[in-house]
Amino acid sequence: MRVIVLSSLAEDLYAERALKSGAYGFVSKSALTASLLDAVDTVLAGRVYVSPAMRESLLRRVGGPAPARPDLSPRELEVLRLVAAGRSTREIADTLNRSVKTIETHKQALKVKLGADSPAQLVRMALQWTGEAR
Repeated sequence: MRVIVLSSLAEDLYAERALKSGAYGFVSKSALTASLLDAVDTVLAGRVYVSPAMRESLLRRVGGPAPARPDLSPRELEVLRLVAAGRSTREIADTLNRSVKTIETHKQALKVKLGADSPAQLVRMALQWTGEAR
């Protein structure tokens, strides 16, 4: 069975993970209907589908040095997405059914991995990483 992931999450963060997990394609929910049809046609033809922008990004990474992005765990990505959405530490803890202390630990690890010097800088970086700033 060939699977195409249709997601509202940021393609640059989740497409590669989806493909590594066995999906044959990744389409953003914000993509045009034509993109979804292209994805279906591409996957039915036995090829892998990602958007042209994602394909370009993947090719650039393979073709030469690109700015390194730290490898974040799935939980760190979820916390980062919620930070970008403007959620407080308490709200994130409630949403993920974790303690406030655990979320503070995740946020501190994110600050270290992303090189953020302050909570405000972490929010700015979270917006850039997740594509929430539109």
